[in-house]
Amino acid sequence: MNTVKRNRSPSIEKTEATKNSILKAALKKFLEVGFANTKIRDIADLAQVGVGTVYCYFKTKEDLFEGVINIMLNEEFMVVKADTLKPDQSVYEFLYKHFEQIIESIYSSGRDGISKLVIKEGQNFPQLKEIYFNKMVTPYLREFEKLATIANERKEISLTCTPAEFALLIVAPIWMGILYNGILQESESISINHIFYSNLYALFHSKVS
Repeated sequence: MNTVKRNRSPSIEKTEATKNSILKAALKKFLEVGFANTKIRDIADLAQVGVGTVYCYFKTKEDLFEGVINIMLNEEFMVVKADTLKPDQSVYEFLYKHFEQIIESIYSSGRDGISKLVIKEGQNFPQLKEIYFNKMVTPYLREFEKLATIANERKEISLTCTPAEFALLIVAPIWMGILYNGILQESESISINHIFYSNLYALFHSKVS
């Protein structure tokens, strides 16, 4: 009696492990040589899989970039959530308390490197900007916008711009610090903590005549 030998499909665990290995390799190559200079072959070699295997999971290099972004969106990503603000806690105190966690999460996850990559190559690859903005920037801006609205309603600040614009003012030192340290002056870095706290104090304690 003839028996037909059937190939068993990879387990879900092995499939996920392979996918994660590819994404980790992609992140490493993107940060090392940039998006444009990264080749699928290099990612495959680093992940120790075939090129065809990479394409089984990700059809384009842009899909790989989005996959890298997605693995960064873990439960630790959103350090600041407006709905965790306590009734007896000022918005200023809330932001001051959480800032170091924000910076730590940015650097520990590699999001600072991704930010620099988008700044450098976003004009040539608009899809990178779109993915990055929608998935990594917009969620934070929404939370800061909510906090600006709350602060204004509580009379902690007197808005002279929209809450959305105020949210941009809050995060501006983070972006400027990453840009300055990573692109403009790599040999002489500035303290993002110092400029953030100084900016935050100015935003919440300025007197408008």
